[in-house]
Amino acid sequence: MTETLYNQDFQIWLENTIASLKNRDFNTLDVENLIEELTELGKLKQILDEDFFLPINPINRPPQKR
Repeated sequence: MTETLYNQDFQIWLENTIASLKNRDFNTLDVENLIEELTELGKLKQILDEDFFLPINPINRPPQKR
């Protein structure tokens, strides 16, 4: 298995990916890892959104101790 930039240095991979997207240079994109990262970002956002709204929603609020 060839070691990819994604596995070697994530920050440089990320900077290169952003630059490729901004320049619309889609032929140089590491599509497989980009999809993986976007998928994980979506999951994380959903978890954070749920955690943020959990205390506000009275239906999900645990019973208060008296």
